[in-house]
Amino acid sequence: MTSWSLRVWSRFLCPPADVWALKTDPEALRHEFAPFLAFRMSDADRTQMINCLSDRRGPAEVEAMLLPMGVRWPMMLQLITPGAHYRDSSKNRIYTDWVHDHVLSPASDGCLYLDEVRFRTPSYGGAALASLTQRLLKHRHRVAAQWLPCEDGTVGISVLRLDSPPRVG
Repeated sequence: MTSWSLRVWSRFLCPPADVWALKTDPEALRHEFAPFLAFRMSDADRTQMINCLSDRRGPAEVEAMLLPMGVRWPMMLQLITPGAHYRDSSKNRIYTDWVHDHVLSPASDGCLYLDEVRFRTPSYGGAALASLTQRLLKHRHRVAAQWLPCEDGTVGISVLRLDSPPRVG
């Protein structure tokens, strides 16, 4: 297994509450994945996600389906700081470990939105999967920038880092 760290951030010229509303909306999440993946959730899981991220009812276990790959994506959602930070974590067929922090930091004229992801991939093909992951998250930021005002050159800035090289032998 190989461990990776990915940071993708954007600067939005609107209140953090506007970004939080978008980034915690399951329907907006579905649009951010298109056209590369179809992200589907049951009504019950959507409701659990909304409840968890809006009123601190504690962690929530939800599941999504990534199509056309047919991959189940079980998630544990945890609200860290209301309106500013939540985490989703998963173990699935694509990533043996996935921890994704969604963090908003206020700025004088808007806010900074950060996706910070730590994940593990199989050693074989892991670099390609990590690169695809980076491209997908950058895409999600560009889609969000179609709905939220932003400053030119501040959308989808990213850094992908190999945390542990695969073992040889």
